[in-house]
Amino acid sequence: MKKQIKSIAIILCLFIPVVIQAQEIVAGYSLGYGKYLLGDLKTMQEKSVEGVQNIFENYKSTETFPEGLFHDVSFGVKFSIHEIGLKYDYLTSGGRNHLADYSGEIKEDMIASGDALGLYYKIHFLSFPLNNHFRLTAHAGVATGAIYNKLNDKRFFTLYDPKPHYSNFYNDRFINYNTEFDEFDEFDETVKFRSTNWYVQPNIGVQLEFKNTVFLNISAGYLFDNQGKLQTAYESTIENIEILVPYVSSYTYYYQYNTPGKEYNAGIDWTGLRLSVGIGFAFSIAK
Repeated sequence: MKKQIKSIAIILCLFIPVVIQAQEIVAGYSLGYGKYLLGDLKTMQEKSVEGVQNIFENYKSTETFPEGLFHDVSFGVKFSIHEIGLKYDYLTSGGRNHLADYSGEIKEDMIASGDALGLYYKIHFLSFPLNNHFRLTAHAGVATGAIYNKLNDKRFFTLYDPKPHYSNFYNDRFINYNTEFDEFDEFDETVKFRSTNWYVQPNIGVQLEFKNTVFLNISAGYLFDNQGKLQTAYESTIENIEILVPYVSSYTYYYQYNTPGKEYNAGIDWTGLRLSVGIGFAFSIAK
């Protein structure tokens, strides 16, 4: 949280002097479609499946961090053909591993999300009127800032009549097995991770303006993400139990998450194409 507050303060300090020279205030919302690289998370998921398949061969991935929709909110100022402002994006994707039948269920949900906060700049390099009310403009620009990532790795496991599946894997590694019961107690654990990335996103687009007040915007860009390393979150409720979570470049399947703040050789990489369409409003503040 301290990193987020510090970043917001720096961005506002850079933004405030520009507002003084502004001729218009602009605000907008866009809904977009993004492709995400997320290579480390996909590798983590693959290794997690491989580890469990040693016991349950039908265990598999049913969702593998697909691309999807993102939300974009912007607030800025415009003077002449230049526009500069603040930009916030919300990104999310997830993976699921699952197996269920009459004997029980085992499931893992890995949900990744990113809050991207930064500055953007646009230059409206082309503008021509269509009639007395509508104007078409073209713009190019760049955005840069920080992405504050969250990864929640949630595991659920229950097994009915576990005696045929008994092994040291469960007894020593996975869960506290008790032979006095005919059923495993339900195991439900969420391990939380955090990381911070820095990104740069060039883009280009066109804008249809109505009376210089309301505009529709279509844009395309590409986000380049410099990913940071995941750390175990301090707010996690973590017991002294070994959980099956493999990591990139590691041949050991078991990690003990009882050290908040521990850093791992893996990150959340949102690199990829961005396409969006949105609506915005402009208000004149010219003196």
